[in-house]
Amino acid sequence: MDSTPFALGRFYPFSLFKGFMPMDARAKIECTEIYDLLYPKQGISAKEQMIASGSGAIITSLFMTPLDVVKIRLQAQEKILAQQKCFLYCNGLTDTLCAYVNGNNGNGKGMPGVHTLECAWYKRPGKFNGSWDAFVKIARTEGITSLWSGLPPSLLMSIPTVVIYFTCYEQFKRRFSYEYILWDLKCSRTLRAPLTEKDRKVVEQKVQAVHDHVPHWIPFLCGGLARTWASSVVAPIELVRTKMQSVKMNYREIRSAVRHLVHTEGVRRLWMGLGPTLFRDVPFSSFYWTCLEALKKWAGYTHNPPPSFMFFAGATAGSIAAVLTLPFDVVKTHRQIELGQRMGKEISEADRRAMKTTLGWLKYLYQERGLSVLYTGIVPRLAKVAPACAIMIATYEFSKQFFANVRIMDEPGESLSGDEV
Repeated sequence: MDSTPFALGRFYPFSLFKGFMPMDARAKIECTEIYDLLYPKQGISAKEQMIASGSGAIITSLFMTPLDVVKIRLQAQEKILAQQKCFLYCNGLTDTLCAYVNGNNGNGKGMPGVHTLECAWYKRPGKFNGSWDAFVKIARTEGITSLWSGLPPSLLMSIPTVVIYFTCYEQFKRRFSYEYILWDLKCSRTLRAPLTEKDRKVVEQKVQAVHDHVPHWIPFLCGGLARTWASSVVAPIELVRTKMQSVKMNYREIRSAVRHLVHTEGVRRLWMGLGPTLFRDVPFSSFYWTCLEALKKWAGYTHNPPPSFMFFAGATAGSIAAVLTLPFDVVKTHRQIELGQRMGKEISEADRRAMKTTLGWLKYLYQERGLSVLYTGIVPRLAKVAPACAIMIATYEFSKQFFANVRIMDEPGESLSGDEV
């Protein structure tokens, strides 16, 4: 093999730097050697990442659903009390819609094979005066279990969503960090095949530098990409689940309703509501992971940060991201309320035009009610987001370190497998 600068772009099929020199079997072995330096054998597998993130999703939902119910009720009460159309629950991971208010329900017009859900509904209290007042009134008037309304079906959606989200973030971060180091080494023309001891030291220094100072664009980009992918994958399933929760439908009726929706409005309608979801969640994820990595660097925890610190860092990063993205959360709430209205009754053309875009909603709400409406529910949102992010990331890191420690104790001599990080 000649002495041209070491290039690794063709070793992985999804490399960001394709087009580098062809690589023979020896070069691929050396590629693996560099990869082992980047990601030591103590890392956990993608499967273990999924288990860790799924455990975090369950624990977070159990603790945080009551706070999110309060947030949504405060945020939506003016619209609900005025229009009497629908009610929205959200557990911070997915949204749950119910088209019943104060004993009234929608009639399912516009959807074939839809029957109204026969159930005893409750008389909601009047206007809430703050988060604590809402918490007390909901528990007293509707029963304590009402604070966990919609939790079981939401868990069925939140677990795969969070698993995809966290696993994709870890994989994207690994990939971009790997390619960034290779690109930097290639540009500096410091590595040549075969690897020498000097080359190994260069790689180790570069790896340590990236671990100690992750470029801010990596978590920002990876967080946004991971959230986009997770939301896009589950959006059609969430739309079907929302319809199943709002009206009594068997699987045949669901299939008929989806076929009718696709036939009349196109396949794109299966992703109805994805736009405002991405407007809210993608910036949140980007800001969240960027702040989290910055806090880890500030505290000096580049490897295996303790769960106690991650609890603090998760709460801080989540609070910052929540404040920056709250207007998009308000818009998403209003748009999903309009979805419930649309399920029960035809809306005017003027209302339909107002619901077309997220930016249109922002402009409409600002003009009609002022800037303050875009920050409606900021206190309960922070009260939910900060501990939710703290519980989720602390549980996730604890689970990751548990799997890593088990691997070190049980298989101390095992080499890195393809799906480990």
